[in-house]
Amino acid sequence: MFNSKADGAGARPSRPFVLFALLVGLALAAVQAVYFHQQIQQRQWQTAQADAQGLAREWARDLWNRAQRLEDRLTRLPGEVPVQRALAQAQVSDADWFRDGRLRIVPDIAATDALSFTEQDLLQRLHEGSGRTPLVIGRGGESPALLAGRAVSGGALIIQQDLSPWMRQLDQRLPRGAQVRLIQDDVTLARRGQSTALHGIALHGTNMASGEATQGTFTVRLDMPPPPPPITAWILPGGLGLGLILLALILPRLRQRPEQPEPAVQVSSPKPQRREPAAPKPAAPTVTQPPLPDDVFSGDGLVLKADPELLARLGSAFAALARDKHAPALCLASDDSEGADAVLDALRGGILVEGLKTRDQAPCAEPLWRHGLETGATREGLYAHKHGDRWRLIPVLDGQGLSQDDLDTLRRYSAGTVAASSRRADPEPAPFDTYLRQLRDDIVLARPLRLALHAPALLAPLAHALFDGLGCAVVPAKTADALRRVVTEQNADIGILLDQRGNTLAVVDHQGGEVASDQVLMLLARDLLSRHPGADVLFDVKCSRALPSLIRKQGGRPVLCAADPRHIAAERLRLGAPLAGEWSGRVFCADRWFGFADGFYAAARVLEILSMQESDSATVFAGLATGRGTPLLRLPVPGDQGRALVSALRADGRFPGGRAATVDGLRVEFPDGWGVVRLCPLQSVLEMRFEGRDTAALERVKDLFRDQLRAVSPDLALPF
Repeated sequence: MFNSKADGAGARPSRPFVLFALLVGLALAAVQAVYFHQQIQQRQWQTAQADAQGLAREWARDLWNRAQRLEDRLTRLPGEVPVQRALAQAQVSDADWFRDGRLRIVPDIAATDALSFTEQDLLQRLHEGSGRTPLVIGRGGESPALLAGRAVSGGALIIQQDLSPWMRQLDQRLPRGAQVRLIQDDVTLARRGQSTALHGIALHGTNMASGEATQGTFTVRLDMPPPPPPITAWILPGGLGLGLILLALILPRLRQRPEQPEPAVQVSSPKPQRREPAAPKPAAPTVTQPPLPDDVFSGDGLVLKADPELLARLGSAFAALARDKHAPALCLASDDSEGADAVLDALRGGILVEGLKTRDQAPCAEPLWRHGLETGATREGLYAHKHGDRWRLIPVLDGQGLSQDDLDTLRRYSAGTVAASSRRADPEPAPFDTYLRQLRDDIVLARPLRLALHAPALLAPLAHALFDGLGCAVVPAKTADALRRVVTEQNADIGILLDQRGNTLAVVDHQGGEVASDQVLMLLARDLLSRHPGADVLFDVKCSRALPSLIRKQGGRPVLCAADPRHIAAERLRLGAPLAGEWSGRVFCADRWFGFADGFYAAARVLEILSMQESDSATVFAGLATGRGTPLLRLPVPGDQGRALVSALRADGRFPGGRAATVDGLRVEFPDGWGVVRLCPLQSVLEMRFEGRDTAALERVKDLFRDQLRAVSPDLALPF
């Protein structure tokens, strides 16, 4: 006889088999849901791609239409009576005949010194029949402009039209998270928006949509993220995925429970002893580090020792600040000082903890790194260079230095400890060729020059390639001290010396004489104001008073600033000034360039101006006299004592007949001279400089400052 209970048990499928079948079914459904989700994403990306391409075409077409209207104006203008009269004159004349633009009338018989060098180059090509217009020209910190030219009987006409209205339209219509670039000859001339992508990947993991359109000589490229998938696209795959996870957790437990047969006899078993739970381990104490000290946040950078823990904290804090501003990544670079790799490794470790990626450049000059931030996909980064026994880090956000609010936030974020990542990155080469091409395209020498050059080993290849490409005969000087001798022995037109970072410049004239930095700035200001009358020119408190006098005579507005690179760069940006400089040799040029301190570009502009002169460089700079002055005098003092001394000198100093300025320390102007006393907080040093119209005036100014300094601090061992 068959056992009916056994038959029933055999007919019922086992529990593991049922659960396994359910698991397979859910997995198949999840695969289908993921496929459905990807299809939605793909359709959204295709839509965004079409939108990006459409916008790029529309904006490129609009820009091209503006250019064509500019060309049409040029076609009609030669017949105008005022134009014909102007062409008969012996000088270049300007006419503001239309909005946002300027017509420049250049007779054949006129001197072209008043033209920009871009205009001079265009004029030459127009006469040769090779001029290609319209062109888009970059103007550094300003919006770009359209430039069109036409050779006519008796001369040439050049129209320059500001593109600010067109750029404002882009700002208004630019989708969130998108970035548009205006490109000409593979060089980015202008950029709007802040891309929220890294290497073409949007924040929510999909490929960036891109559109590109070329009209004439320029290209408009738009990168924009597709919209995130709608919430409904996540419900099915999310629900199925959650079901799979729960089932995977439950299945092992169910398989461990055997099916219980019906017991024939109840068997008692001893009650297990209850185990007392173990006492929890005491939690490790949380140690919170205070913010980094104030002396880290000074000057144009962040200064600290090569301590991996401090560097990681600073890297993490800067990454958090950059993330607040929607930066997709940070670009890291350094000079070639020993230990630079370890410094960048520590910074990178802190940055990666915050979830930001890094782009690492091989050791390079600071201007090369800054140019990469201006023209590349990443506008944020840190540059490290050795400063005595410490390291100075140059931070940049959205292409600019940090504001005081940014520094305060950075200091607050630096509190705490960081479990730094140890992942290293392979450095990519700096954008050497792009930098050279754009700089060479901007600079035109009227005649070849013979140049003596001293540059550190890291900078020498770039410097030689630049000046060779400009047509100079370059004679290297092995040391800075040898530069003057090389200039005279080799009969060089000029000597150029670049510092370790490449952002400051020193000049030696044709006779081997040292040219003061404020004289170099006077040369640049005079040239710039001939084309931009009324422009602001910024200089620091250590510069000669001959500089503001020249600026006023040339129709500009001199602006006195603190001797602090971060401050002067921020003021230049706030005022929209095309030129700023420091007595230390830094030059910030936003006329045809980007506005950051760049010794290479400043040197090239000096060469460009000198190539237009009939006189040698010694004669040119002799015409920019600065009076009888002292070098920079330095007196070490403890930080608190220095601040107290400067404050007392401001409050109690007596300078009859003088006009005081307190933007940085105390600078007093007299009818026949001036003097300044300021504190350099980075090194706890008092810096002093004096100048007079002649030796007697200089000594009088020095005596007056000496008496007032001893009145507020009798024990000072003054260096003058």
